[in-house]
Amino acid sequence: MLSLEFAVCSAVATLRAQGMTASALELATLSLQDDTDQGRLWELKGLLHSDQGETDDARKSLETANSLVPLHSEGRFVLAECYALQGQVDLARDLFCLLVDWPETPTELLLRIAAHFDRMGRSDLSVQACRKASVRDAGYARPYYEMAYYMRRCQYPTHLVESMARRAVHLDPDAVSYRIGLAVILHSLDRLQDAYDAVSEISPRQLQRNACQCCLTRLVDVYEFAGDRARSAICRTRLQEMAAIFGPLPESEPERLTPTMHWTNRFELGRESRP
Repeated sequence: MLSLEFAVCSAVATLRAQGMTASALELATLSLQDDTDQGRLWELKGLLHSDQGETDDARKSLETANSLVPLHSEGRFVLAECYALQGQVDLARDLFCLLVDWPETPTELLLRIAAHFDRMGRSDLSVQACRKASVRDAGYARPYYEMAYYMRRCQYPTHLVESMARRAVHLDPDAVSYRIGLAVILHSLDRLQDAYDAVSEISPRQLQRNACQCCLTRLVDVYEFAGDRARSAICRTRLQEMAAIFGPLPESEPERLTPTMHWTNRFELGRESRP
């Protein structure tokens, strides 16, 4: 029976990986009708429900799985996420904290947990999650970049925030979003020459694709300071285009950093692809 369960789980996991969520869920449901003690299959069923945005069904399936087998890291994460979405914030936070300390939690999940902590108003815990990720994968730039964001949210000394952002740029110098984020930090410190040094080699195409309204506004200052009229003009033009789509950026809107790309609270334009 164990071999059959393994075969079904493998088939369901393959269908899920191929994006065939409905088919995977149908296969899992049919198999569980014959044998309700398949813990791993219940876990997969919970993940599939989560993929479809069915939070309550996901929670129920994962709780059933947890009563039968120890959940894998993704199952634990999704269960905590379900609790958070259903208003059980304290329980969700406790489960996320356990995952941060669990040695098998992948780096990418740690960064997603950090984002959940931030939404809970616990950016201090976000810093801890990112620090854990940076220790587990010291050569990966993104944990340092996101740690800079949460450290700034927690009002860490600016030189520490800058050091984390610079570490990210050092590890992945081709990541335009990291350079823009570093420039925004330096702009806030009135270190415009240092800010320009961080973004002086960004191409016009990269500026158009990787900068949001908040960042573009600050980059205009940086490029104007350096006499780089070409890039300044590109930023101004892009600002006008974005204002026509999204509306102008309110002058009173505070400067913020976002962990996913660069420092703004207006748009999430994408994520760095892990090499």
